[in-house]
Amino acid sequence: EALYLYNNALTGTIPPALGNLTELEEMYLDGNDLTGSVPESICDLRTTRGHTGHLFKLTSDCRGMPPKVKCNCCSQCYP
Repeated sequence: EALYLYNNALTGTIPPALGNLTELEEMYLDGNDLTGSVPESICDLRTTRGHTGHLFKLTSDCRGMPPKVKCNCCSQCYP
């Protein structure tokens, strides 16, 4: 399963409820005007209880000075 939200002119913060999508393998959040941090509930999808989770691809606009989005669990960052 994949969630493609890139380049949709989304604004605001990333909703923690996206972390309820536990079967996601890919989540693309880059190319928007999102701000804040990627919620821990989403990062938890990358690893669960010390094991690798289902979510292996997570992208956001977490590169830049300063980054639009703070993400310590993204697999790929864009400016």
